[in-house]
Amino acid sequence: PQTPEPPLEAAFRRLRCQRVLARRDGVFRPAVLKQLRRGHELGVQFSGDRGLTFLEGGLLGDPPAVVLDATPPAGALGVGTAVCARLDPAETLYRPGTVVEVSAKPPSYRVRFAPPPPAPPVWVPRSGLRLLRPPWPPHPEGPEDEEDE
Repeated sequence: PQTPEPPLEAAFRRLRCQRVLARRDGVFRPAVLKQLRRGHELGVQFSGDRGLTFLEGGLLGDPPAVVLDATPPAGALGVGTAVCARLDPAETLYRPGTVVEVSAKPPSYRVRFAPPPPAPPVWVPRSGLRLLRPPWPPHPEGPEDEEDE
């Protein structure tokens, strides 16, 4: 039976040619979303690459293979939030981790990074964080429910 357009394709069309962070070798790097192949393989072009890299099941994985390259609103960040964080402001690599503490003055977030390699938690400014979740809501029509623990 014919089904309406999958949400993945609609979301892809909205995000096409936008800058994202895509996972490669366990870290997130800047890339541009270029192609959706067979309805589930994302083609991204990493900064400095000429060709496309295809990420299998990239949008709905846990953690996702692609996240928005945008500073999250302060209200979206709390203890327990999954993020990817930039260790060094001069770098473009983001490592996955979890917010374990929030400081109001100056506003910063203590992030425990997922191993490997093991690392002590580090304070990161909000500008160095990205939300570690798919760049679109999984069910655009339903209300958002946060309690899937």
